[in-house]
Amino acid sequence: GNPMRIFPVAVACMVAAISCLACSLPAEAMAIAVTPTRIEAAVKDGDMLPPITIINNGNEDITVRAYVGPGGHDLDGTPILLAGPEYLTAGPDCLVAGSGQTCTYGIELLQDKVRISPGGSEKVLARVRVPDGAKGGLYPVIYLECAAPGTVGGAGISPISRVAVLTLLRLPGAIPGGLKARSLSVTQDSPGQPLSLELTVENTGNVHYYAMAFARIESQSGEIVATFPMQAAIVLPGCARRITGSWEPGAAPPGIYRASAQLLPGNSEDQLAWHAEDMEDGRVVTTEFVMPAAAQLALKEHNSRSQGIDPEGSE
Repeated sequence: GNPMRIFPVAVACMVAAISCLACSLPAEAMAIAVTPTRIEAAVKDGDMLPPITIINNGNEDITVRAYVGPGGHDLDGTPILLAGPEYLTAGPDCLVAGSGQTCTYGIELLQDKVRISPGGSEKVLARVRVPDGAKGGLYPVIYLECAAPGTVGGAGISPISRVAVLTLLRLPGAIPGGLKARSLSVTQDSPGQPLSLELTVENTGNVHYYAMAFARIESQSGEIVATFPMQAAIVLPGCARRITGSWEPGAAPPGIYRASAQLLPGNSEDQLAWHAEDMEDGRVVTTEFVMPAAAQLALKEHNSRSQGIDPEGSE
């Protein structure tokens, strides 16, 4: 089977930075370190995930509470972390394993609370509990909350910091699919500056997808001016994501251009090629754009001629 992939430092999750490894409380310099902060694995029911190690780098005893919640991301790939008591009990959006009434979201924690002395460490163990009817992938987030005993802020409230350990768990038989290209935009801050391309994709499947795309720039005459890969990104099921790329126009003259972006079928660089047969089923999107200055007039004339209107004529 595929080995588990663990990320032992303050790494990016879903290609978005989530550097919340410091448990910064206003008492004496308190901090914790957590490893790993992201786990990616092919799993089945009952599998144990790599242990999560929590180190107390501060000079106070701390208590760390562990629980599980759902995960997701926004269009920019920033994790959407849904933590709180409302996500811990069974409800219409909760995936329940077996006959239990506690949300598992695919993970059962063997410890829900650990106490760690200064300089010490403890481990939190987690077992995969595949919810009834689940297919494709599971994307729970393991939350670790810490507070210093006896540390009280204003109004008698103890400050608490939270660390998120994100998971990408692929179930047996899961096949990535259902990735659709929805829209493409091209912008340029000022003449001569690089053009920024943003391709919005949506994962309509049930397992995460490493989305890769290839962009092509054509002149109005159909000449291919540039081809280049766009930045790869992970897209979770039910989520949309913006994939970005840039193009240096150099000495390209003002005028009307066409940009196209094609989703690639796999994750290997040897597949970075343009395949005309893939230009259906939501895998390719195109848009026209203009270079600044005189290009605006060119676009007006182009649109007028295509409608049979004399651009120099009176209204």
